[in-house]
Amino acid sequence: MNMHINKVIYLRIREMFHATNGRMAANMGVSVETAREYGHPSKNRKPSIERLRMAVIGFGKEFTEIQEESGLPASMSKADLENFADGLLEKLKLAAA
Repeated sequence: MNMHINKVIYLRIREMFHATNGRMAANMGVSVETAREYGHPSKNRKPSIERLRMAVIGFGKEFTEIQEESGLPASMSKADLENFADGLLEKLKLAAA
């Protein structure tokens, strides 16, 4: 079964961050039901690149918040997170193609 490239990227991001559909939904700004459909191979719904970008940035923000709560300086700025998300999505697109 051929899946849309964005669906493949969604599954890869979920695997990389060891995330549930609930965490993915929270970071993407969608409902859990929608995130489940994104992750289900037989469903036609697929996430947009912008939603996938939001998910990657959301996981990075969680990490920097943990660093700040621990008294450590944040290792990535918002611009760094955005650049990281863009680079990661490009690599995942190439790998999924």
